[in-house]
Amino acid sequence: MFDINPDHMFLHIQNKRTLKELQLDFSGRFPFLRLEFFSKPHRKGMASAEKHQLNPFLQIVTVRTHHRNGAIEIKEHHKAEEVEQLLQEEYDLPAQIYHYTCNGWVMTDAADKATLRELNEHGRRCFEEDHKVYAQCKLLK
Repeated sequence: MFDINPDHMFLHIQNKRTLKELQLDFSGRFPFLRLEFFSKPHRKGMASAEKHQLNPFLQIVTVRTHHRNGAIEIKEHHKAEEVEQLLQEEYDLPAQIYHYTCNGWVMTDAADKATLRELNEHGRRCFEEDHKVYAQCKLLK
């Protein structure tokens, strides 16, 4: 449920949707970023506590107390912290963005000032590098 555009997307927040649907929409536009949801918000610049991570198959209605439906316009020049803050303040959804690195998926807490475009591009380069190494290892066998 999002509009395909090279510069932005709309993430539709509706009570009947699941967290997983939001994750899939977000990753459809930013394939090397992940959106995870938590039962408690994290402080700016800090990591979310893994023990508070929510099951993605929960409906949005079950995880928040303020039930405002709408859509967030997410642009590739937005910083990770801006998107997390918007989800928390406007829709009562504590979220954390993860980005793909050569060491696997990492929370953006240390990279919250980076734009979604920068984080996604870095993830793409790491993914391609990981697959080059894997392909070379397969050839050596």
